[in-house]
Amino acid sequence: MTQAITVYEDTAGLALAGDPEAALESAARAAKALVRMVDQTKSFTAISGNKHLKFEAWQTVGMFYGVTARVPQGGLTPRLDDDGHCIGYDAYAEVMRHGEVIGGASNFCLFSEGTWSKREEFQVASMAQTRAMSKALRSVLAFVAVLAGYEATLAEEMGHEAPRQQAQRPPSGQQRPAGTGKASPAQVNAIKAIAPKQGWSNDDVAAHCRSVYDAADLTDLAVRQASEFINFLRSGGAPTVMVPTIEGQASLIQE
Repeated sequence: MTQAITVYEDTAGLALAGDPEAALESAARAAKALVRMVDQTKSFTAISGNKHLKFEAWQTVGMFYGVTARVPQGGLTPRLDDDGHCIGYDAYAEVMRHGEVIGGASNFCLFSEGTWSKREEFQVASMAQTRAMSKALRSVLAFVAVLAGYEATLAEEMGHEAPRQQAQRPPSGQQRPAGTGKASPAQVNAIKAIAPKQGWSNDDVAAHCRSVYDAADLTDLAVRQASEFINFLRSGGAPTVMVPTIEGQASLIQE
């Protein structure tokens, strides 16, 4: 006797990558091991009876699956106010597995947060990176934390406070130059790191400096100009190119 088999087509174009029951069993084992690690090391912050995992716990989950987080070159940039003073840091982190990027996330830390108002600048920069790496790992591995009974919100994010209307400046002697001053080395390095990833050549960067900011090169940019350039690159902005007009004169356009 021949048994008829009905095949259902997945109209969404999705298909199971493997046995879901086996995947759940594997995740449950990882969750059990995570609970043991967290209980031993206290790698969590308890808020209103809920446990939020710290970065070390997310690193451990990553280890279970052979993934790590990193802040790539250019992934840490100062956040500046209108006067060009550093009021905090923004960071972008990638999740790596076998040398390939499989995820990523951004986060920040500001001096206007009460916890960080009197901290050194390097500490604020470090926390921005920690938050970004935790968030990146969570974006890939949150299912394990949830199975283990933890909140998906990061412990480091629970330290965020609503920024005050007037951002608090860093301690004396750590302020960045005014907005009319030259771009900081961190800003210049960020542009050099981000531009190639967005398909910009060195000539494209130089041309943008000259045509948009009337600057000889990156080091000639003002602080606010460099900050604007970084945001433009991150938003996917295209290089400025010169094309001839009908009259034969060159004009600026965006590709």
